[in-house]
Amino acid sequence: MKTLYVSDLDGTLLDEHARITPVTARILTRLIEEKGLLFTVATARSPATAVKLLQDIPLRLPLVVMTGALLYDPVDQTYPLVQALSPHTVKTLTQILDRYGISAFVHTVQNGMIDVFYRQLTTDFERLFVSRRTGTGFKRFFQTSDYMSAIRGGQVTLFTVMNKKEVVDLLRPEFEAVPGTTCYCYREEYGSDNYYLEVFSQQTSKASALQKLMEMTGAEALCSFGDNVNDIPMFRISTESYATQNAAEAAKAAACGVIGPNTGDGVARFLEKRFLQS
Repeated sequence: MKTLYVSDLDGTLLDEHARITPVTARILTRLIEEKGLLFTVATARSPATAVKLLQDIPLRLPLVVMTGALLYDPVDQTYPLVQALSPHTVKTLTQILDRYGISAFVHTVQNGMIDVFYRQLTTDFERLFVSRRTGTGFKRFFQTSDYMSAIRGGQVTLFTVMNKKEVVDLLRPEFEAVPGTTCYCYREEYGSDNYYLEVFSQQTSKASALQKLMEMTGAEALCSFGDNVNDIPMFRISTESYATQNAAEAAKAAACGVIGPNTGDGVARFLEKRFLQS
């Protein structure tokens, strides 16, 4: 049976420093090149950071990025899948932001480029987010006082609020009440007290993007690895699903099993044992 193997990045394939370790790179490279492993990643990150992180692994399949809002093909550098918010939903979300005077990063896809619009950068967290992604060739940032005028003509895939918990808690119930949306709220994974609030179209998930990728590859089965609540829809459609030892309890409960932690090359070691030591 042809199986597609897919791993989340942060907290799963990446170590505690948000890096692919040499051990993981070596194992996955061997499996892809010698065993023909069908392997990709499914991540909340965009290609702006994901591609650089994965540069030591010879990935040949499209990546599921932005929690499934996009498929990005690293070979031909295209987006074979874009799952966008409806224009009415975009307008409603923008009106909520305007009412509270809070800035969000509004992601659009247009002419093969991700353009991100924001009202202002109010925290160091936001400023660092922009500085690390500027000049990557995948994403451009624009400041605007009028979201609706700025995003005209693009496919809006994601609203992201990056702020303290009290700000996120203020917006979350309003965003969740907007029809046609799926919201994820989680703490930043690398030691800060900042939170993400992400709003996608209702059809957007890692699971829906992976179903499209399975059709593209002809895979009949799916084996997935993750650590957080936004991995649960992916687990539900998987033939096999594994949470890392460091995963959220909800993710562990939804998975078929638990493997080693991200700090111990858990995904790569699991695959090594299955394909190289059997």
